Amino acid sequence: MSTNELSAALWRQRDLLEMLLFKYEEQQWIRAAGKTRWAPHATREIEVVVKRLGAANVATSVAISGVASDWGLSEDVLLRDLVDAASDPVWKDILASHVDAIIGLIVEIRALRDAGDNETADGIPGVPTTYTQRGTTDHTIPTARLIDATL
Repeated sequence: MSTNELSAALWRQRDLLEMLLFKYEEQQWIRAAGKTRWAPHATREIEVVVKRLGAANVATSVAISGVASDWGLSEDVLLRDLVDAASDPVWKDILASHVDAIIGLIVEIRALRDAGDNETADGIPGVPTTYTQRGTTDHTIPTARLIDATL
């Protein structure tokens, strides 16, 4: 397994993580717009991306093991271990960039997913946040309204 193939697998994984982030944002937009009819579709789309991401994770794990074997490392190393073991500074930078980007996307996805599960208006659990025309939240309205008064 070449380092190029590993990098390609990591790009695929990053692309899927970005798609998952988009799908969670899309799901929130649907909720904010009150279009509950489309919520099951958004959920299914998230599930499809998660399934593809699972397959990409397996491919990435195989690629990591292959590169680790080529570099004389244990095949059960983590990607960070490959970064540390890379003798070529270019590959060290490329792999470190992948690690940083993947971690950043995962943090964003978790925050967005968790925010979607805990949306409230004025701190009232169960009442969705109201969004303004600019996409910012409006916590001044005690109940959820989907009409933007500034139109």
